[in-house]
Amino acid sequence: MKAPGEIPIWQCEPNAAVINWETLKIIATRIEWKKRKKYRKYQKQTKDVPQRRVLRFFAQFWNLSKPILFCKFCGLGTAVIEGDALPDEYKIHGITQLIPARIVMWRPFCLETLANERSFVENEVKRLEEKVKLLNTLTQNDVRHIVVGLDELTWNPFSVASRIFSMLNLPGLVLDSAFTPKEKDSKQKNQTIGSFGLKHDPKECCDFNITTRSCGRRGMAKMRSPLLTKRYLKAESFLRSYHSSFEI
Repeated sequence: MKAPGEIPIWQCEPNAAVINWETLKIIATRIEWKKRKKYRKYQKQTKDVPQRRVLRFFAQFWNLSKPILFCKFCGLGTAVIEGDALPDEYKIHGITQLIPARIVMWRPFCLETLANERSFVENEVKRLEEKVKLLNTLTQNDVRHIVVGLDELTWNPFSVASRIFSMLNLPGLVLDSAFTPKEKDSKQKNQTIGSFGLKHDPKECCDFNITTRSCGRRGMAKMRSPLLTKRYLKAESFLRSYHSSFEI
């Protein structure tokens, strides 16, 4: 994500950008400003930024001729955006509504070994519980959504893509190179999801049973607290068996 003469930011993490909301320009990264006291002040100010200005910022990067506008952590809420809430940049492309749709991702505990960064066990459990709460909110607000586990994305990506297209009611879309196996080195970050899954056996790399979608004893070894284990299994069971009403 980079406008001419600006600081590059990963497109999948727009919340990593520090934005001048007057000029709608990226002026720094979150990592740079976290070292400064003014970053906390910036966070508070960002919460009050009008939605129209946020949409105008993203209009600089989105291809508004496309039927899907992807964003991760962009804070646009769960309500349909239409009418006067839409900036002119959208209207001139014939867009009359922005309908929210969520892909809720979760990770089985033993697949933490695939991550570049590790976290505390309790944080892992809390993340899953937050996903459960989010799904309840999305259901109550009738927001289009789907749940995808990292195991599905890694070892069954074509099925995941089909489910996403079904949820979006766009069955005619074609899979792109993100799911095409490529010969690269063994690190996950240097490969597509599809190629990584083809090269790594889930049982060998992570003690994960792909059939039952569950972690074995070795994969759960770090989960030593009975209370955390109980909380984890409850959230995991909910997420693993969840089926969105928006999937055909």
